[in-house]
Amino acid sequence: MSAALRLFPTTTKRYSQQQAAASPYQRVSALLRQSQQQHRRQYHQAGLGFLVLKRRQYRQKEQQQQQFSPVSSCLQVRCFSDFDFDKDGTKKSDGTKKSKDYMNFTSKESDGLDDADWLGAGMGGGSTNSGDGDYDGSADNEDSDENIEDDKEWSRRMEQKKVFAEKTGRGWDDTWEIPEVLSSTLNYEDLPDWEPKYVSKISLERVQLHPDKIPSISKLARIPLPLPPHPHPGHGLTKAYGLHRNRILADQVSEAARALAKPEVERIQKLPTFDEKQNAVDALFENVEFKLKRQQVVLGRLPSFGKWVEQALETYLKEVEEQSKETLYQSVLATVQTTMEEEITRIGALGKPEEKQAAAKALFESLESQVLEANPTTNDHSLFSLWVQKAVGDALSSLKKSANDALLEELSPVVRKVMDAEGSLHIANIEDEGEGKRAERLLKVAEPVKKELEMETVFEALPQFSLVNWMGYAHKEFLYTKVISAVQPKLIDGHDESKLTKIIVNELEKEGFYLAPHQSFKQWVKNSVVRCLETKGSTPEFTSKVQFPSDSELPVSVVSYALQQFMNDRGETAPDEDQKETGPYPTREQDMEAVPMYMDIFNPDDELEENAVPTILAPLKFEERQTQEGRMIEEWELAAHKETKRIMIRQCTRKIAQVLDKCETEPKRVFVHGKLGVGKTAMLAALVASARKSGHIVMFLPDLNTLRKEGYYVEPCPVREGLYVLPILSQQLLQLMLETHQKEIKQFSATREMLKAVFTEDQMEKVPAGDSFDLAMLAGLAGEQTELAPGCYDTVMNVLMTQEEKPFTIILDEFNSLYKPGEYFHETYDPKVRKAIPYEQINLFKPMMDAMALSQKDDGELILEPILMKNGAIIAATSESHAVARKITDLLIENAKFALKTHKDNFVVMEVPRLSKIEVEHTVANYEATGMGSLRFDKGKTVMNPQEMEYLRLISSAVPRHLLDFCVNFE
Repeated sequence: MSAALRLFPTTTKRYSQQQAAASPYQRVSALLRQSQQQHRRQYHQAGLGFLVLKRRQYRQKEQQQQQFSPVSSCLQVRCFSDFDFDKDGTKKSDGTKKSKDYMNFTSKESDGLDDADWLGAGMGGGSTNSGDGDYDGSADNEDSDENIEDDKEWSRRMEQKKVFAEKTGRGWDDTWEIPEVLSSTLNYEDLPDWEPKYVSKISLERVQLHPDKIPSISKLARIPLPLPPHPHPGHGLTKAYGLHRNRILADQVSEAARALAKPEVERIQKLPTFDEKQNAVDALFENVEFKLKRQQVVLGRLPSFGKWVEQALETYLKEVEEQSKETLYQSVLATVQTTMEEEITRIGALGKPEEKQAAAKALFESLESQVLEANPTTNDHSLFSLWVQKAVGDALSSLKKSANDALLEELSPVVRKVMDAEGSLHIANIEDEGEGKRAERLLKVAEPVKKELEMETVFEALPQFSLVNWMGYAHKEFLYTKVISAVQPKLIDGHDESKLTKIIVNELEKEGFYLAPHQSFKQWVKNSVVRCLETKGSTPEFTSKVQFPSDSELPVSVVSYALQQFMNDRGETAPDEDQKETGPYPTREQDMEAVPMYMDIFNPDDELEENAVPTILAPLKFEERQTQEGRMIEEWELAAHKETKRIMIRQCTRKIAQVLDKCETEPKRVFVHGKLGVGKTAMLAALVASARKSGHIVMFLPDLNTLRKEGYYVEPCPVREGLYVLPILSQQLLQLMLETHQKEIKQFSATREMLKAVFTEDQMEKVPAGDSFDLAMLAGLAGEQTELAPGCYDTVMNVLMTQEEKPFTIILDEFNSLYKPGEYFHETYDPKVRKAIPYEQINLFKPMMDAMALSQKDDGELILEPILMKNGAIIAATSESHAVARKITDLLIENAKFALKTHKDNFVVMEVPRLSKIEVEHTVANYEATGMGSLRFDKGKTVMNPQEMEYLRLISSAVPRHLLDFCVNFE
């Protein structure tokens, strides 16, 4: 059977039936007809169409040459069926003249013919124009419906093939191959060395490094970072994804509602009366919802659509109102600031303090009328009086800053000269003596500054500096007297101070007292109640207790201000001044505009081998390839750029940094979990580096799975019954603490009585003489005598957990390994040595497990009372890289979530998500910038190809470990 007929099994079956039932002549005619139909379909499927003109020419030539007969028909069938076609539908010619004459239907000759020409020629059973009398399509009427369907299906497939042929990127026609210079025929020595010139500009621009390389905890907590990806419904987060989807839809409705409401709100603001505005606002809600339903037909059918529109309009109207208030307040502030500048100069020229106080009071009393004359439209607003007083405070703050800058400009050169001349006054040479010595040390600087200064030049700025400060205190006292006047008539006998304060505050707020919104209002009322009760209701006079400084002395605060600026210029730290970053944490709006940022923990001063981990992350180290595949440290090992060790800062890292930022006053415990390869270890490493740079004493145990089973030997504690010790591991951990924090732990000490609680009498004889031992000395003692290591470890941990001077942070990885069946056995615990010793009863793990408090009691109840350090935090992360039963990890996560419900004040549960889209893009850019894998000589081809980036994000599921695997793999 011919190749053409084999393509269509339905046609072949029909041909077999006709062959069995018809005469030889009928079978030959049917075979010819079927063959002609097949060829027409093939040419049509190839996008060539049926060339009617060529067919007619061929028929005319055939009739001229010979008479049609069954024999010639059989030859023609043989001729038609012997042709074969390529996959794209084009003819394979055998090079003979007959093939060229009979079947030379090429795409070039078919230009200009479309499907209409084909259908008009009679294909598919339709009637044709048979004016030439040659072909009327009657032979195709049979099975016409089937032919049409076949034609449509093949046309659809060819259209799809054309679309696919135009696509590029992974998964289509392109192959991701390394350049020819890295051909497999070359040896390793023949490969070119990676250089920064191979990195594309777009990758260099995308990868943002923190200016401090390793930010402190306070700075890390305030870095704007991109939002994490939305919850994935395939990960069992269907409810969370539903909430996310509703938020997206609500944002779409809000944006559309704002666009419709904006012109109407502008019209409403111009209405003259309040009633007209209120009626217009009511109509606005109805009209916007009706119009929006007609525009958003699908969203309009959702049950929450009306609520979304209402919330969007309420939020928009409040924003418009706030903008209107801000505009009015700025006009008030401009008037007040101009008036204050003029009046302060006039008041400063007065001689006696009484005259200055009277002038200041008159100024504060008359400000409202002066502002009203300049801004008559502001009088209708209920907050006008408060705006005036707030504008006074803001204006004085601005003037004070200007006076400080002017004074600093005079003082800085002198302070710098004195500091350079007096080496003993340098901050680097001053011992840390506590807060009580700060003023004394500043005076040491102030005295030589006074001697060096020409007093006339300094006190040109000093009177203005002092006058502005005095005016600030005077204004606060003026407001305080106003509150006393309002409180005095409301005094009631028979109540204590606190209850009376609450009653008066509520009454004044209900009456709309203009100072009620002030942030100090409640404190003023409380002080006023106490003052009025002491003076039996008399109203005090307006007198400022602040005295003007003498022209013969230089205030220490002024020198302190200049000294602080001088230290900042030199990059030093002022004495006993905490340089901790302050300010609010980033908002969602800031995060939406942010880009990912990296920290670089590489330290050129570390004398390490080429692929060693920086010492700031000790004891993290490179291991066998099988145990670290996909990890952060493998990325550093494979990178061509050896002078950088980068870790992406993500929002989950920042959230834990915000916890550590408050751990000095609120000790915390943090439980971290997440899927395999999402970056839990990288996040812990970033926190370790940042915490150590911030001055924390950090105990970092990145491999608990090894510690839980390779402790060499275990023995009972000779002092505390039921406790077991690991001498070798205790010794190793203390040596690690000595290497990383020797200077910090040397500041703390343990008494001899504390050592008696952990050592036997025989062991105490091996302890050096003395009543106090610093922790560094105990760590060294444990290194010399293994027998004393467990007791020294317990003492060091006890001191660090109870001290309050420095934050003590414990960071644990593979924490879920401690909940597997134990690996340590001893006959004193189980005479048959069948039951493993619980890790809660081993000295090495007991402080950590007591702090996390996620273990269950024998009756199944959760231990809810953690034993935390007084200053610091503990962070424990699970691992998915070791053979821990799924039910163990899941139960641990459930216990953590249960503990979160009862201990929200000191417990945080953090799930590390997969990468967001922008994080994937920046990660791949970082791989190129560091010469990683197949991106080493990519020169931006992958980063600038959107389909390639989407492909990498798809096959890696946005998981960092998988993304690294696919970027390293050449295949």
